[in-house]
Amino acid sequence: MQNPHLQVEVKDYDPIIQVIDDWWGGRPMAGMLHRLFFEHFQPTSFVIEEHAEIQGFLVVSVSTNPDPGYIHFVGVHSRQPGQAQAIASTSTF
Repeated sequence: MQNPHLQVEVKDYDPIIQVIDDWWGGRPMAGMLHRLFFEHFQPTSFVIEEHAEIQGFLVVSVSTNPDPGYIHFVGVHSRQPGQAQAIASTSTF
């Protein structure tokens, strides 16, 4: 079985920004999700894909000191509410 957790890429920004407000129940979130997150936090951020369609994503920032990282932004397709939890619980930042 293919691992559905993929490292986020800059190309993932455009399809995600198109749907993020819907994924947040109509709340205007697109203005808070910047393309630079997909550039600078790429090594520690993930998407879940199913049938070549993004179902959720997690943007994680890791501190430069020994403290652990934190989840900066998360989005999950309304059909896949458990996916973000799955990313967070199985990913190493």
